[in-house]
Amino acid sequence: MAKKAAAKKHNHTYFTHRLGLFFVAAYTLCFFWGFIYPVEMELHMRMLRMMFVGFEGLDSTSFFYGAVQVYMWAWLYAFAWHAIMPHKK
Repeated sequence: MAKKAAAKKHNHTYFTHRLGLFFVAAYTLCFFWGFIYPVEMELHMRMLRMMFVGFEGLDSTSFFYGAVQVYMWAWLYAFAWHAIMPHKK
């Protein structure tokens, strides 16, 4: 059992999925920050529109598009990191 857990911990897909979920959680916090602390709302909206394709406003469609894009960016970053870093043998 411990061997399986250790193998899972070093699995690239497992790491990438966890990174993706972390990015989605950070995006969710950023998305709802406009409702929690609505200062400089126009700047917040411009930045979200600039970063995410299809982002129109604080609605469910824009949230879904942004969450999918953030998750895909996490996979891209993780694969790039995996390709750059040396592998232990």
